[in-house]
Amino acid sequence: EPYDFGIDNKHEWFVDKLIGHKFNGHNYKNLEFKVHWSTGDTTWELYHTCKDLTALDRYLELRGVSKVAQLPWIRS
Repeated sequence: EPYDFGIDNKHEWFVDKLIGHKFNGHNYKNLEFKVHWSTGDTTWELYHTCKDLTALDRYLELRGVSKVAQLPWIRS
């Protein structure tokens, strides 16, 4: 699914899948997901930028949870 970086549409990147998560602090506000892009690149993105992605639903399902609050607490 495309991710809007605010640049012209000729440069669309697509999220392939989420491949990890970590917490940079003591709450879900600082939750980050490791995103694997269709270009082959990977980046860490904050939860608020990933929260509406279909890839997040798949990530949660693969981990056997139904919501972000149930993810294991992994610290960076």
